[in-house]
Amino acid sequence: MSNSHRSWLALGLLAVALLAAACGATEGEPLAQADAAHGRSLWMESTCVGCHGVEADGSTAGPALVDTPLSLRDVINITRRGTPGMPEYPPNHISDQDLQDMYAWFQNPVPAATPEVAQNPWRQSSCAGCHGVNALGGSGPSLAGTSLPFPAFEAVVRRGSEAMPAYSPSEMGDAELGHIYDWLQSRAEVPAAPRTVWVATGCGGCHGPNAEGGSAPGLTAEEVSYDEFHQVVREGTGGMPAYSPGQISDADLEHMYDWIDAQAQLPGEPQDEWSDTGCGGCHGAEAEGGSAPALILDETTYEEFQQVVRDGTEGMPAYSPSRISDAELRLVYDWLQARAQAPVSPQTVWGETGCGGCHGPNAGGGSAPAVTAERTSYDEFHRVVREGTEGMPAYSPSQISDEELQQVYDWLGEAP
Repeated sequence: MSNSHRSWLALGLLAVALLAAACGATEGEPLAQADAAHGRSLWMESTCVGCHGVEADGSTAGPALVDTPLSLRDVINITRRGTPGMPEYPPNHISDQDLQDMYAWFQNPVPAATPEVAQNPWRQSSCAGCHGVNALGGSGPSLAGTSLPFPAFEAVVRRGSEAMPAYSPSEMGDAELGHIYDWLQSRAEVPAAPRTVWVATGCGGCHGPNAEGGSAPGLTAEEVSYDEFHQVVREGTGGMPAYSPGQISDADLEHMYDWIDAQAQLPGEPQDEWSDTGCGGCHGAEAEGGSAPALILDETTYEEFQQVVRDGTEGMPAYSPSRISDAELRLVYDWLQARAQAPVSPQTVWGETGCGGCHGPNAGGGSAPAVTAERTSYDEFHRVVREGTEGMPAYSPSQISDEELQQVYDWLGEAP
């Protein structure tokens, strides 16, 4: 047995063990009725296609999921736990309901015929292999919105040409040919949506669904000219295959380039900017304070906030627009403002400060004794929290404000 076969066998045995463990999980809450069409849309937009294939029919990087013998619960458990070759995906990344919709599509991958599908045998014909899946050109010319009248179009199909075989009525019926011609007319100047091409060609599987990066780097079109982009796509690189015009037409490639450029101009999520710039490392992941104070901006104007960020302070570096743009900075400011105005529940404070880790999630006790407010006055409770004890650290007002401390004390008085 070759080493490669031994490796695949070992992976197969490991997969069986993982599946066996997954099957032992208890059933979760009942889910709503599955929507296979929604599942397919989710699949096309996910990074899963990079390994499991656009049609979930598998590749050398991941197994086929179409008609999988796994149960829905197996699929959910494996998705949550991950495997040696696949990361884990928590519910906030993809919900159980979304997984159920995908699973419904796995079990019934052929979409129900719609008027568009019924009148569009293009993709089922061999025409798309040369003229492109959207008829925008490949090794054969674009036929979208062809200017040929139907009799001339029919004559070319029936007689063939130097580079194209002839199609007899038994190979392509007159009715089918008429549907194809009508569909081509409807495709005049209608290129495929660039994000659809991005996902369908597998680009999103490596570079991320929005070109933000993944196993391959993020792409910013403004850093490379279209000619350079075109050359890399057509010729490939050390870790990326070449894409022929039959796989991505020049028209689709140009639209994709413009789409990537537009993605580069979009500001990120404020929490991501907060983390990526290192702000959360000093001020806390949720701006609650850490080695630097908590940020409560209800009395700080945006102009003041911007000046501090751009100029820096004695203990904080300056951030130029190339590190965080004005648009991103505004988003962070608005996010901080919203956090300042949003009340935090005492249970949240109890959990985030680590109190629940020792005293129990409901203050019922753990490695540290149970805590009930009725056993002590607020002043004594306040003193212990601020000064700490032999086995408990002190908490400063930047970690827990006096207002939050009072709310926690009142909550402890209500705890069973």
